[in-house]
Amino acid sequence: MTQSAFDRLAPTYDADFTATPIAAYLRRVAHERLAQLVQPGARVLELGCGTGEDARAVAQMGAHVTATDASAAMLAIAAEKTRGLNVRVAHLDLNAPQASNIGDTFDGVYSNFGALNCAEDRAALAAWLARHVRAGGWAAFAVMGPFCLWEMLWHGAHGQFRTATRRWQPSQFQIDDSPPVTVTCPTPRQLAREFAPHFERSSVRPFGLFVPHTAAYAVVEKRSWLLRPLLALDTITRERSSFAPLGDHYWITFRRRDE
Repeated sequence: MTQSAFDRLAPTYDADFTATPIAAYLRRVAHERLAQLVQPGARVLELGCGTGEDARAVAQMGAHVTATDASAAMLAIAAEKTRGLNVRVAHLDLNAPQASNIGDTFDGVYSNFGALNCAEDRAALAAWLARHVRAGGWAAFAVMGPFCLWEMLWHGAHGQFRTATRRWQPSQFQIDDSPPVTVTCPTPRQLAREFAPHFERSSVRPFGLFVPHTAAYAVVEKRSWLLRPLLALDTITRERSSFAPLGDHYWITFRRRDE
């Protein structure tokens, strides 16, 4: 079987990303926001769980988590990391969710760090989620938007204009000869339209406005005199909804409509 790009990332994902100071900061923000939604005993679905960092945190809030991913290698790590907690892992391809067998109704669904950007038909995904999230339930997603200031300024300053504007149109993510993954970056308004038949937008907030995008992590993290004020600024502004479209991601929440 051909390994996916995310299978190939799995063995070093935590060392390369999860353990970095900026990623750890962003996860704390995500967990604070999820803690406002998750009730003890709730049944919660995660899309694109990766190595299980968020599933572990949500389970420790008292929820029963079904953590899903399309990568078998990521799921294997997530299963080991969440052993002993109320977490079950399951395969789910965001481009073919109807082929999964999760078979539950959930109180909420979440996804972190841009998994929804890999869904080629988010309207179809929203319709599928509507059949699995109870009326009045919640959805919360960290999504890459098309206008990341850090990325545009950083790559633009280096003369990499194609990279600076790569989020403006669909792109392909691929490692070596793995099957390519199509990535698209909707605005909050566009995503709300795609989910609108079944979900009503509740809020949208920045998620990584002043912290750099991934390509610049190492440069900034080596300079604590720069990292500290950037994290402070991000903390001050992370509830300002007007800034949401300009960050590396935005955090958007929905309520499942009564139908």
